[in-house]
Amino acid sequence: MAWHHTLGVPYLAGSAVKGLVRAWVEVWDDSLDDEQRQQRLVTWFGSLDQAGAFLFFDALPIAPVNLRADVMTPHMGKWYEQGGEIQDWRHEPDKVPADWHAPVPVPFLVASKPQLLFGIAPRHRDCPKEELDAVFKALKQALDWLGAGSKTAVGYGQMQEDESGTRQLYKDQKQREQKQREAGETRRREAERLAERERLDPFERSLLDLIDARPDKNQSEIVYLIGQVKSGRWQGVEKQQVARWLENRMKGTKGQWKPQSQAKKPEKDRDYQNTLLVLQWLKG
Repeated sequence: MAWHHTLGVPYLAGSAVKGLVRAWVEVWDDSLDDEQRQQRLVTWFGSLDQAGAFLFFDALPIAPVNLRADVMTPHMGKWYEQGGEIQDWRHEPDKVPADWHAPVPVPFLVASKPQLLFGIAPRHRDCPKEELDAVFKALKQALDWLGAGSKTAVGYGQMQEDESGTRQLYKDQKQREQKQREAGETRRREAERLAERERLDPFERSLLDLIDARPDKNQSEIVYLIGQVKSGRWQGVEKQQVARWLENRMKGTKGQWKPQSQAKKPEKDRDYQNTLLVLQWLKG
């Protein structure tokens, strides 16, 4: 694994992930015949004159990574380095593989059970989903059987999918997409509302701006404007304009416009009393 120079964490470079998947397809995947293998290599990874159909991103940790120290103790370093150059083993005993050589401890850092997020994306939008699924399947098989990073021969780098984490990842992704769609729809409706408001006359537009700025958003706009008229905010012609706006809005709202009341105590019928006030203001 490499050390990310910006994030300060161990990670697998995208090129390494791509090479791992390519190695699995090219050498290890026994489910493919020669024609299928060649087709997959060209399609997924490209050729000299064609880019591959998929982008392989860096595999980054999604949780803090614990580092620990490990050590390897090679006993016959010179045998591995210079064994092929031995002229006379009796005069070069330090180069001969034997159990009398002292081990040489070599410490190194390892990442202890890191949780990595692997990302692969189609280069083009028209890529079929089943093809992308096949790439992820190949990645999973490569991580299961080959491992990633260095020292895989001694057990490092074998990885397994966190299935519950994958399900949660897709669930979170769907929730984010839903929120984005809802936010886009909200912005669209707001743009339409503002465009429609721009077509109104200035006085009616000022009424709507006043309603939008009311302190209690749960208070109905009709009740709020009636309260503003009663407080003396408008007089004369402007008061009649507000009353006309209230009349139209109350008539368009079921049960709000009540010139007559069937209640036993009409004075407690709020909609009836509001209608009487508006009618009174319309007369001037």
